[in-house]
Amino acid sequence: MKKTNFDQYLEEQLNDPEFAGRFERAGEAWDIALQLAALRQKVSTR
Repeated sequence: MKKTNFDQYLEEQLNDPEFAGRFERAGEAWDIALQLAALRQKVSTR
């Protein structure tokens, strides 16, 4: 599969340790947000 311009850009940016750290933390925060949303939906349907 051919890489998109965004894929190429992200790959380049991830070579920067500061960016890579922020990117990883953002992904972790997103995972938590999705878990909270799922739990809220589960509680509201009871």
